[in-house]
Amino acid sequence: PVHYAVVLYSLLVEIGRLDEKAFDDYNVDGSTVELIGAEHSPGHAVTAGSLAQALSQAAGIGYARKLKNATGRVAVYMSDGEFQEGQTWEAVQAMVNLKINLVAVVDVNGQQCDGEMKQVCNVGDLARKLRAFGAEVHQVNGHNVSEIEMAVRHRSELPSFVLCNTNPCQGIPLMKARAPKLHYVRFKDTAEKRQFEHVLASMNHKVCNSGGNSGDIIRTGVTNNVLTFQSVAERKPSAAETSRGEFSKVATKVDVVNRPHRAHLLEWMKLHPTAIVVTADLTSSCEADLIRDKLPQQYLSLGMAEQNMMSFCGGLARENFTPWIHTFGVFCTRRPF
Repeated sequence: PVHYAVVLYSLLVEIGRLDEKAFDDYNVDGSTVELIGAEHSPGHAVTAGSLAQALSQAAGIGYARKLKNATGRVAVYMSDGEFQEGQTWEAVQAMVNLKINLVAVVDVNGQQCDGEMKQVCNVGDLARKLRAFGAEVHQVNGHNVSEIEMAVRHRSELPSFVLCNTNPCQGIPLMKARAPKLHYVRFKDTAEKRQFEHVLASMNHKVCNSGGNSGDIIRTGVTNNVLTFQSVAERKPSAAETSRGEFSKVATKVDVVNRPHRAHLLEWMKLHPTAIVVTADLTSSCEADLIRDKLPQQYLSLGMAEQNMMSFCGGLARENFTPWIHTFGVFCTRRPF
């Protein structure tokens, strides 16, 4: 679960496979304890930050273990948004054909970076589609651990998909005010930040009084306008953190240009009506959000499907439109080809 690497790191600490001090280097430049885990990060055997690749790699591992008559089972954690990627479905048909014993636990939350999936690129009825491919499907309440465990324990010679229906705002009603855009949430002002701090303090109080020991190992807080969970043990800042702190003091004296691309792009697009900005679920991250909001007729999001996006834009170009593709460099070069 590379996009949920912090959860895996926490689990490794709990079972004694990772020192808690590793969090001193969490998301620090040059550290292996990365925000989005890679093959060199603790607990990670492969890299899968490029969505949909984990399922294919896991299928290969599962097939290899089948050839070796090895025991055990391969498990994959993924999200419903990954079913917008063509590679996911290629993996499903291969696993069914080869009868690979693999279980995929899917967070079905209906959200992606650009908003609600049904508005960005609707994948339809996942359960029905997966069954049509020949996979085994279990639908459960994603907030009920017992239901998930029962579904995961079910064994079959076919690949099994546990679709966990979840609510992204579960336990934090305050988040509903931000719906449907729940990715990359940043506080609008100090007042909103204090609202979330209050909610986090209330949640932590409940955990501390629940009878378990979770209250002894975590505390909640807000740093750099991002919700965080940290070790309760007070520690001295690492050298990297100290360095970053000193740098930030200097940086405050420097004028910072905030997202220059989107403003210039908007003005250029107004002069070129045949230009179309095309994104792959990274509209805001790639500074294309102003085009979406101001020139919707010149904007198109194709969801998490970079290979389709590249060829689609080739078709637009053939008809004398000028497509401006916006995505991360790694997705533009490694995913489509």
